[in-house]
Parts: sequence; structure tokens; C-alpha cells
Amino acid sequence: KVVYATVLSDNEIGCDAPEGLADGRVSLSVAFGTSARYCDAGLKFEYAPAPVVTDVTPSQGVARGDVLRVTGRGFRENCMCRIGAAKPSPALRLSSSLIECAVPSSLQRGTHAIKASNNGVDFGDGVTLQTRGDPIFLKLNPRLGPATGGTSLLVDSVALLGDHNLTCSVGGRTTPIINGSCASPPSTIGQAVATINYVTGRIAAEASSYYYHAPLRAASVEPVKGSVAGGTRVVLSLLSDAPSVIEAHGGAYACSFGDAVPSKADVVNSTAIACTVPPGSGVVALSLTANGVDLERVGTFSYYHELEVNEASPSTLPPEGGVRVLVQGRYLDQVTHCRFGGVVVESTHATAAEVMCEAPPHASGLARVGLSANGVDFVDGPRVYYESARPRVDAVRPAFVVPGAPTTTVYVTGGPFAPVEGWRAEVLIDSMEYDFECAFANTTHVACAVSIDEDAPVGRGDLHLLLMDAPASSGEVGF
Repeated sequence: KVVYATVLSDNEIGCDAPEGLADGRVSLSVAFGTSARYCDAGLKFEYAPAPVVTDVTPSQGVARGDVLRVTGRGFRENCMCRIGAAKPSPALRLSSSLIECAVPSSLQRGTHAIKASNNGVDFGDGVTLQTRGDPIFLKLNPRLGPATGGTSLLVDSVALLGDHNLTCSVGGRTTPIINGSCASPPSTIGQAVATINYVTGRIAAEASSYYYHAPLRAASVEPVKGSVAGGTRVVLSLLSDAPSVIEAHGGAYACSFGDAVPSKADVVNSTAIACTVPPGSGVVALSLTANGVDLERVGTFSYYHELEVNEASPSTLPPEGGVRVLVQGRYLDQVTHCRFGGVVVESTHATAAEVMCEAPPHASGLARVGLSANGVDFVDGPRVYYESARPRVDAVRPAFVVPGAPTTTVYVTGGPFAPVEGWRAEVLIDSMEYDFECAFANTTHVACAVSIDEDAPVGRGDLHLLLMDAPASSGEVGF
């Protein structure tokens, strides 16, 4: 076939290859002017189909500088790629159906066609890809987890990278991304660099760094039991990272009791945290988390029935204490401590219905009695009265009573006497003890009903006062 040439310069001409010839090599000859004589210089031209691109990986979220794996057919040596309107660039030919092409740095964000050519001029059919322009930085959530690995990490906005098989690389180890999440691989304690990679190992995007914390452990848990109503403040002494370290890496300590949702802990100091117990029952696991995802068991917690405190006797106490006080109520069998005002003492005896405690010294005035089964949470009950001082006994009027006589009112004078019930007088005469019921008359007088059997021995003894069976006077008088 004959085509006309175009003079390009003194030593160049250009010819358009004619259509209609079969694939293969053909001879190329040239004639000058109107001459029909062609000069055969042994030149050859080959007809061959242009290479076709059928797929590219990745095809979405492509960034400048990324290397693309391009599949198709007809790729020859010296094959070239063209992406969008960019200049063609040499491809790395791996086979007749696979090449690799680099995304040019000038490519802008958008949708572009990728085509291939074996001569740098003729490009066959191609496919499209989407470029993102600027590099993507993805975040891992949570940002920290145990060094044992296995934490489920949500890769925020991973869809920007397109529909590809991706992996999380944390500290040099990779795990697959499935449904937008990956599992942290095990590592050593400390900060680790993270990236999102293609399965080929090439980095698809940078990711936020990840911190591996020490295993969560507690040296002690106090208290280990509390009311079913919840509200107990439990203090944990830590054997793991300090709270400030955890918070610096985007985490926070939280406690979980049984199946309850973790609640954030309060920082006590660099080695201790405190958690508030939710309502519950029975014996439950106490677990700790630093990222809200991974729970590690550090102990157990027991719930007891809410205490009921009803009565306390005696209700009037001397300021120096030392008097045994009986507190009555319900569900008291686990009681360990009693509180008088702000003073806490250990209980000496406890059953389901009553608790015995020895009253501690206390300032004069009213004091609320409370009970606790863990030494921390107290349920308040009745109030007792601490005297300012033991009342003084000065005299008894009348100072004698005839055996067999009708009941006689005897006044014990002195004071100050408390306006409460429970006053009683005792007299010991010749090894015989006499008890008389008394009542408050005023702050200087206590009235006692005295009756002596007719056959009682005659004699003299010392009288002293008691209040709720506890010694309540600082002296004795003859009677």
C-alpha cells in the first residue's frame, strides 16, 4: 500500500501506517518526487495489536508514587504505561500478562484511565482507577492494648483505600484487616509504629502509633466485699503501668464487676486507682481494662445483704468508753466494724440479729452508731449519748430504809444526771446485793424506788449508780 509522506526536516519524513494489513512484519520502501521507483533500504515495520489492560491493583485510594500491579495481555519488552493525561512512563514487565506501573507525582485526585503501549504511541484499551491525591493518615482505635496482642483494632476510614486486601502492620508484624478491623499482633511493652499495607507488603497509608502496655495486675483489692446496693469504693494497688502512662497514650483505667459495663476508675496516686461498685449479687469477677476493650481479671468481689441497724443499748455512755454496746438489727452476721460518731472499732461478736461492740472514748454529746461488713461502708443506726463526765454522787436522802416497810422513794443527789431512762442503783450489804429501779428527776436528783424484805439482814453498805447496767457514777455513798 502506498501512503504519502510528510517532510519533517532535511533528513526526516513521516508516514502514517496504512490500515488493512495483517499482523506481522512488512517491508518499508520510499520513493522521491513523482518517481515510481522505490528505494528498498531493508526497512521493516511490524503490525501488532496494542496491549490491553483488564485490571489494576489497587484501583481506589491510589496515591502519587504508588506502584500498581496491572494485568492484561500483549505486554512486550519496553512496554509503557499512561495514567490519565500524564506522560507515558516505562513499566516493569513481569510477563506478557503482568506489568507494574508507578503513579506519576503530577497526578491529581480523581478518576483516571490506565492504558499500556508497546511503542509509546499506540495505547490499547484500559481500565479506570481513583486517586486520592494527598496521602491518607488513618487512626487505630483503641490506641493501646496488652503486649500479649489480640486486641480488636478498628481502622477508622479504611474505606478510603478502596476495596483491597489490606493488613495492619504494628511493630513490624502484620495481621489481616477483616470488615474494617484487625487484631493487634503480640509485641514487647512500649510504643510501636503502625501502617496499613497491601498484601504485597507495600504501605498503603500511615497509621497512628500504638502502645503496648504491661499485663494488668493488682497487688491488692480493698475492700473485697460490699452491699448488694452497690456504691462501695474499691481501691486497687497496681502492678502495671502508672495511670499517667496509660492516659498519655490515649487510655484510661476502668473496672468491671461481673458482667457490668466497665466504669472509669479514679486515680488515687501513681500506683493506685479506685472504682465504684455497681449493684449486684453473689461473688463476681473483678476485671480491669486500660482501653475499654480488653478485660483482665485481677480478683473477685462479694456482695452481702444490705445491713439493717435498729437499736443500741445502753444509749448513754461515759466519755472514757469501755462499755459493751449491743446493737440490734437484721443481716448483721457479716459485720466486722462498729462506728461511734467518727471513731471506728472492731466488733467483738456478731449474729444475724445482733452485734456487740466496745464503745471507744468519745467527746461529750450525741454520736451516731453505725455498722459495717467491710470496714469502709457503714450503715447508720440510732444515736447514743456520751456524757460530759460521770455524774457525782454526794448523798442519799433518806439514807436508811426499814426492812419490810412500804416502798420508799430515795433520792440520790449530786449530778449532773442525764435525762434518760435506764438508771439503776446497787447496794451491797453483808454480801447481799440489792438492786433498785431509778428514774431521772432532774440534773441533781435521781429517784429510786427502794423496798427491802422484812427478813433482810440489817446493815450498812455503799450505794452506786448504774445506767443501762454500766457504771454511771464517780463515787459511792453510805446507805
